[in-house]
Amino acid sequence: MPDPFATFEMKIRPWLDPSLVQQKFVSLAAKSHPDSNREPGAHANFQSVTAAHQILRDPVRRLEAALELESPGILDAADGHLVPTNLPDLFMSIATLHRQISAFCGQRALSHEQPALSQGSHARSHPAGVQGRESRSVSTSPLSSALLRSETFTLRSDLEHLTQKVNQQWERCENQVRAVDAVWERRTPEMLRHLASVYREMSYLQRWKSQLKEADLLLKTCA
Repeated sequence: MPDPFATFEMKIRPWLDPSLVQQKFVSLAAKSHPDSNREPGAHANFQSVTAAHQILRDPVRRLEAALELESPGILDAADGHLVPTNLPDLFMSIATLHRQISAFCGQRALSHEQPALSQGSHARSHPAGVQGRESRSVSTSPLSSALLRSETFTLRSDLEHLTQKVNQQWERCENQVRAVDAVWERRTPEMLRHLASVYREMSYLQRWKSQLKEADLLLKTCA
């Protein structure tokens, strides 16, 4: 695989300071950008710098690159299709909550459609004033409003709780990567295998963080 560390003129490391990565990218991009560099190959160099930046700025992709470059095939040895043994409960909780929020928002969308359909179907047999009162009573009754607030609060609380748990797991993984990086010059095969397991865990956590953000946006939109 291409070496993004070499492109950035850096040594292979499992952890890099994000601000240093950004500073290096700005410097290299300025030198190779086609608008400021008309030399042959400048465009290709700029594309390489951009691709390397996308990897090095991402903690999971950077760790993957470091492991594959340092010990080719090390990630193939582990079964990446299985949820890490310490995360199944969290996996199930997130999947369940995501389904609950999707179902809740689906019901909310349906409840908004029903008054309009009812209004259209009875437009010829009900006076306009009666129609409006019926529609409002369906969508804004005190009971339905109270149930909506209660369910929204419960889903919001569950979402915040799971987001906190995922962030805590993510921070724990980052600390493990930093710990190995601190003794990287004395790395051993056992350390690399440990990092490979941390990589798998971070891959799932990163995906779940994205799913929880999507669920949060969906809940804000429909609640």
